[in-house]
Amino acid sequence: AVKRALLEKLHQEIVPQLEQIVLSLPEQLLDFSEAETHLRKELLGVARGMLGLWTESAKLDVARPGCPQCKMPMRHRGILPAKTCTTVGEVNFRRPGWRCPDCRVECYPHDESLKFHRHGVSWPLAKICTRMASQIPSFEEAAQTLEEDYHVHLAKETLRQVAEDAGTAVLEQEKSQQERIVQREEPLPES
Repeated sequence: AVKRALLEKLHQEIVPQLEQIVLSLPEQLLDFSEAETHLRKELLGVARGMLGLWTESAKLDVARPGCPQCKMPMRHRGILPAKTCTTVGEVNFRRPGWRCPDCRVECYPHDESLKFHRHGVSWPLAKICTRMASQIPSFEEAAQTLEEDYHVHLAKETLRQVAEDAGTAVLEQEKSQQERIVQREEPLPES
C-alpha cells in the first residue's frame, strides 16, 4: 500500500518535475558541464521531494512506549510535524508523539531513526558532516563545502556539534567493544 501510494504521487508530482528538467537541458554536447551541474542540482530537489512524499506514505506503526521515568504507558498526542536536514536537503515529515500524563515527559519514537541524536540532521548527513569536519581545517570551510557539494545549508556551529557528538558516539562504541573483548578473555591455565 505504501509503494502504491508513492507510485501514484510519483506520476502526479515527480514525473512533471522530471519533464521540466529535461526541457531545461542545453542542446549542445559542448555544454556538458552546464548540463551535469544543472541535473545534479535539480535531481537533488527531486530526491528531496520524493523523500518527502515517501514520509507521507510510510507506515507510522510503533508500539506504545512506556514513560522512561515512571514506566506507565504513555498517551498518544497525535501525528505531529517535524523536519530533518538530509543529504538531499530539508525534509518535512509527520510522526506520532506520546506524553506521560503524570510526568509530562514527551516521546517521539521515530526520531531516533530519523535524526542523529538530538540534532535536526539525518544519520547519513551526520556521517558526511563528521567526515568533512575531520578533513577540512575549519568548521566554517566544512559548512561551505557541504553547501557547495550537497546544496545543504548547516550553520558551522551545528556542523561542529554533530561532528563532536559523532566522535563521542564512536569512542563510546569502541570502549564498549573493548570491554566485551576483555570480559571474554579468560586467564590461561597454569602449566
